[in-house]
Amino acid sequence: MKILNLRFKNLNALYGEWSIDFTRPEYQTQGLFAITGPTGSGKSTLLDAICLAMYGATPRLGRITKANNEIMSRQTGDCFSEVTFSTQSGTFRCFWHQHRARNKPEGNLTEASHEIADVSSGRVLETKKRSVSAIIEDVTGMDFERFTRSTLLAQGDFAAFLKASPDERSPILEQITGTEIYSEISMRVHERTRTERELLNRLQIKRDAINLPDEASILDLNQRQQNLMHQEAMAIKKSTSILEGLQWYERLERLQQTGQRLNEINEQVVQETEAFAVKREELARALKAMELDGAYASLDAQRRQQADDQSVLDSLSLSLPDQRIRHSQLKGLLDQSVVERELLKKQQKDMQPVFKAARALDLKIASLRERLEKDQRQLRSVGEKRRQLCRDRRLILEQQNDNQLKLDDLRRQMQSQRADDTLAGSIGHFNELVDQYRTTLERMGKLEHQLTTENATKQKVSREVLHIQKQLEAAEREHQQKMTLCESLKQALQDQLQDQTLNSLRKERDSWVHRRMQEEKIRSLEAERHMLEKGKPCPLCGSTSHPFVVDYQIITDESEQKTNELDQRIHQIEQLLEAIRSAEQQERAAFDVFKQTEQERIGLFHLDQQSTQTVARYEEELQDVQKRVDQQLSHLNAVLDPYGLTVSDDIACLEQIISVLSKRLKRWNLAKIEDQKLTQKQNEQSITLQRLQAQIEAFTETIEQQRQTIIRIRLDINSAQEERHALIGSRDPDEQEEQLLASAAALDEQVEQSRMNLSQVEKQTEIMDNQKQTLEQAIAKRSVLLNRLQKQFDEKLRQLDFADEADYLTSCMKTEARRKLREQADYLQEKAAEITSQLNDIHRQLSDERAKAVTAVPEEQLTAEKKSTDQLLREIRSELGAIGQQMADQAAAAEQHALTQAEWEQQAAVCDQWDRLHALIGSADGKKFRNFAQGLTFDQMIIQANKQLSRMSDRYLLTKDQEKALEISVIDQYQAGEVRSARNLSGGESFLVSLSLALGLSRMTSRKIRIESLFLDEGFGTLDDASLETALSALSTLQQEGQLIGMISHVSQLKERIRVQLNLKPVSGGRSILEGPGVMCLSDSRSDRVRTETTNLQNSI
Repeated sequence: MKILNLRFKNLNALYGEWSIDFTRPEYQTQGLFAITGPTGSGKSTLLDAICLAMYGATPRLGRITKANNEIMSRQTGDCFSEVTFSTQSGTFRCFWHQHRARNKPEGNLTEASHEIADVSSGRVLETKKRSVSAIIEDVTGMDFERFTRSTLLAQGDFAAFLKASPDERSPILEQITGTEIYSEISMRVHERTRTERELLNRLQIKRDAINLPDEASILDLNQRQQNLMHQEAMAIKKSTSILEGLQWYERLERLQQTGQRLNEINEQVVQETEAFAVKREELARALKAMELDGAYASLDAQRRQQADDQSVLDSLSLSLPDQRIRHSQLKGLLDQSVVERELLKKQQKDMQPVFKAARALDLKIASLRERLEKDQRQLRSVGEKRRQLCRDRRLILEQQNDNQLKLDDLRRQMQSQRADDTLAGSIGHFNELVDQYRTTLERMGKLEHQLTTENATKQKVSREVLHIQKQLEAAEREHQQKMTLCESLKQALQDQLQDQTLNSLRKERDSWVHRRMQEEKIRSLEAERHMLEKGKPCPLCGSTSHPFVVDYQIITDESEQKTNELDQRIHQIEQLLEAIRSAEQQERAAFDVFKQTEQERIGLFHLDQQSTQTVARYEEELQDVQKRVDQQLSHLNAVLDPYGLTVSDDIACLEQIISVLSKRLKRWNLAKIEDQKLTQKQNEQSITLQRLQAQIEAFTETIEQQRQTIIRIRLDINSAQEERHALIGSRDPDEQEEQLLASAAALDEQVEQSRMNLSQVEKQTEIMDNQKQTLEQAIAKRSVLLNRLQKQFDEKLRQLDFADEADYLTSCMKTEARRKLREQADYLQEKAAEITSQLNDIHRQLSDERAKAVTAVPEEQLTAEKKSTDQLLREIRSELGAIGQQMADQAAAAEQHALTQAEWEQQAAVCDQWDRLHALIGSADGKKFRNFAQGLTFDQMIIQANKQLSRMSDRYLLTKDQEKALEISVIDQYQAGEVRSARNLSGGESFLVSLSLALGLSRMTSRKIRIESLFLDEGFGTLDDASLETALSALSTLQQEGQLIGMISHVSQLKERIRVQLNLKPVSGGRSILEGPGVMCLSDSRSDRVRTETTNLQNSI
C-alpha cells in the first residue's frame, strides 16, 4: 500500500484547505522526508488526516462522531480529509467529511459522511460507513488497528516494550500484536470443558434416579388387568339390561305427561273461543257495513263539493263592487300622467343651447387650471432643489470645519505615539512565543492532572487490594463450609439407606401398595359375600362354588402401616438426594467465586505496581516541564521590555498583553488610515462647494420666470368663471340635463304602468262575472243529484237492517282492525282442530308402548340395581386406570432411562473431546494457549527485527531467552557472540533495537500486503548526533525497497540531514501554515478560487 496524495481542510491548527502530492519527484528519488515544526504546530495532524480519511478515526482521539469532534479547527463550520492510495487491487480515493448546521461555527455537529471511489473509473464504490470500512480492509488487508501498527509506528511504545519485564511485556505484546484472542480461547475452552463435565454429571445423576420395574411386577400387573377387564365386561352386560327397562319406564312417563299437557291446552282453547263470541258479532256487522262503503263515499263527495262551490259564490258576490270602484280610479290617474309628460319635454328642448355654452367654458377653465397646477409643481420642485442645495452647502461647510479639527487632533496624537509603528514587525514573533509558552503550560497542567488522577487511582487500587483480600478469605471459608455440609449430607444418606438402594425400597413399597389395594377390594365386596349361598350361582361370575367366603373374614392393617413407613423413608431419602445435589452446586459455585477472587487479587496487585511506576515517571517529567516554563517566561519578558511591559506566570496576563499589543497596533494602523481619509475628504469638500454655488444661482433665475407665468394664468381663469356664472350659475350642466332626462323617463314609465294596471283590472272583472254565473248553474244542478243519491242510500240501509246513517257509521270498522279479528277467528278454529288430532295420536302411542311389556321388575328396584352396578363399574375402572397408569409409568421410565443413557454416552464422547483439547490449550487464566501463541509471535518478531537490525548495525543480533518466556537478549558479535540482556544497551543502541522491533512488527501486522509508505512518530530528540546519523542511514536503506518513509520530529538537526521536508510554521491565533514539496494551499477569497503552490526549493536543496 502506498499513499499518493493527501488533501484536508480545517484540522487542528491547519486552517483552510491543504493538499500534499507524494508523487512529486522529490519524494520518489529521496524516499525519506521529515515532518518538522515546533511543538503544537500540527505535525501529528498530518497522520491524523490520513487515518481520518480512511477509517474515520485517529490514534489520539479514536472515532470521530456526531457527539464529539475535537479535531475540527476552532471557529470553523466544516472539515474534511481525503487520501488517495494505491494497492495491488488498484488506486482508490477515500473521503471523510463532517460539518456543523448551516456550516456555521456555532451550529450543532451533523452526522459525518464517508465514501470510497475507484480513481481509474471515477465510480463511487460505497457511501455507507460500515461498508466503506469493509472495502478498505479488503483492498488494503488492514483494519484500523493493523494500519496504525504497520504504517503509523510509534517508537516510544516499542522502547517501553524493550525495557519492560516479561510479566509487563505480555499485555503489551498482546495489545500490539492482537494475541488477546488466544487468552480468550484458552479461558473459553476451560469454561466449556467444565460446563460439559457438569452436564455429564447431571445426566448420570438423572439416569441413576430413574426407577426401573422388575419382571415379576410387570407380569403381576398384566394378570390383574386381565381379571379386571373380564369383570368389567360382565358388569357392562348387566348394566345394559337394567338400562333398557329404565328407558321403557321413562318413555311411558313422557307419553302420559304429554297427554296431560294437551288436555290442558284444549281447555284453554275452548275458553278463548267463548270469550271471542262478542268480537265475532262485531265482525259480522262490520262485514255488512262494508257493502255500503261505495254508496256512502259517492254521497259524501257530492255533499263536500256542493259546500265548496257555495262558499266561492258568496265570496265573488262581495268582491265585484270593489273591483269596479278601482277601475274608475286608475282611469283618472292615467290621464293626469299624460299631461305632465308633455310639459317636461318642452322644458328639455329650451335648455339645450345653455348647456352647450356652459360645457365649453368648463373645458377652458379645466385646461387653464391644469396648466396652472403644472407650473406650480415646477416652481415648488425648483424651489425645493434650491433649498436642498443651500442645506448641502451649509452642511459641507460644517463638516469641513469638523474634519479640520479632527485632522489636527489626530496628527498631534500620532506624533505622541510614534513608537507603536514598530509593533507590526515584532507582534508575530511574540505570538509564537506565547503559543509555545501556552502549550508548555497546558502540558504541565495535563501532567499535574494525570499525576493527581494516577495517585487517586493508586490509592483506590490499594483499597481494592485490601478489600479483595478480605473477599478471598471469606470465599475460602464459604468453600470449606459447603464441603463440610456435602460430607455430612452424604453420611446421613448412607444411614437412611442401610445397605439398600432407592429402587429396592420403591419396589418393596409397590408390593405393599398392591396388597393394600387387594385388601380394600375385599372389604368393598363384604356385603356381596354375605348374600352368597351355597349351591346358588354368583350374580357376577355365575359360579355355584364360593371357597373364599371364609378366607377373607380377617384382614389386618399391616399393609397400610408398611406402606406409610416406606413412603416416609423414601421421601426422606429423596429430600437428602436433593439437598446433596444443591450442596454440591453451592460448593462448586463457592469454589468458582474463590478462583475468580484470586484472579482479581493477582490483577489488582500487578495494577498497583504499574500505578507506582507511572506516578514516578509523571513526577520526573513534571520537573522537566517546569524548567521549560521558567525559561520561556524569561524570554517573553526580554521581548516585551522595549514596550514597557512585563509578564507573570499567569496565562490570563499573557492574553491581556497580547490583547493590549494588538489593540495598540490596530489603533496605530487605524490612525494612519484615518489621516489619509480626512485629508482626501477636505479636498473633495472644497470642490463640492464651488459646484453647489453655481447650481443655486441658476435655480434662482428659473424661479422668477415661473412666478410671472402663474400670474397670467390666474387672470384668464377668473374671466372664464365670471362668464359661466352669468349663463348657469354654479350648477353643473351635465347634472341638470340628466335630471330632466330622468324625470321624462319616470313619467313615461308611470303612464305605461297605469295603462297596464287599468287593463288588468278590466280583465279580472270580466273573469269574476263569468265565474259567478258558472257556479250558480253548477249548484242548482248538483242539488237534484244529491236528492236522488240520498234516497238510494236510505233504501240500502233498510235492506241491511241499519236503523239510519248514524247506525251505519257506528258499525263501520277500520281495515286493519277487521283483518286482525278475522285472523283471530281463523286461529281459534285451527288450534282446536290441531289439539284434537294430537290427543288422538298420544292415546294411540301410549297403548302401543304398554303392550311391549319390556320388564316386570318394578322401576324402584331397577334403579337400585343400576346404582349398585354403576358403583361396581366405577371401582373396576378405577383399579384398571391405576394399573394402566402404573404400566404407563413403567414404560415411560424404561424409555426415559434408555434416552438418558444415550444422552450420557453422547455427552461422554463430547467430554472426552473437550478434555483432550483442554489438556492442550485450556486454562482458567488463559495463559496456556496465550503463552504458546505469543511465543510463536515473539519468535517471528525477533526474526523480522534481526532483518531490519542487520541493515542498521553489524554488531548486535536479537535472541529469545530460552529460560524466561518473552525475555529479549542480544548477541554481541564484537565480543565473540556474548549473550547479554537488552537492558544494558546504551540510549542509541536501544533506539536502534526498538526501531528494528517496530519495523519488524510492521512486516508482521501488515500480513501479505506490501507497505510502501511508513510514518514514524517518535522522539528523535533523545539521540546524540552519532545515533541520529546511524538511525537516518538505516532508514535511508529502506528506500531501495521503494518505501516512502516520513518522520515526525521537532529536532532542528534533521534539517541538515534530510533534504526533503514538510515544515509547519505557527502564525498568530493558534494557526499554522504548511510548506514543502507538493504542498498546495487552497483558500477561498471573494468567491475566487486561488491556488498558490508554496514549494520551497531552498528547503529541499
